[in-house]
Amino acid sequence: MKDNKVIHRDLKTENILLTKDKNIKISDFGLARLLTSLSEMASTECGTPTTIAPEILEGKKYTYSADIWSLGCVFYELWVGVSPF
Repeated sequence: MKDNKVIHRDLKTENILLTKDKNIKISDFGLARLLTSLSEMASTECGTPTTIAPEILEGKKYTYSADIWSLGCVFYELWVGVSPF
């Protein structure tokens, strides 16, 4: 997604799908945003409270790292079986 300058902004277990061929697909791009450059930042507060990045909650500008935070929350939930927050 980063190569296509897209921030998903709502990565969570419900939006990550596994196909019969064991391919991983990401769904629900309703909150996604297309950036004009790799250095552009977003500032809209949106996402799922249990996976939202701290910088979004603090009202700061953010970039692709917000999706990495959310993905970490997804991995935690897959490993432990409960949401981290």
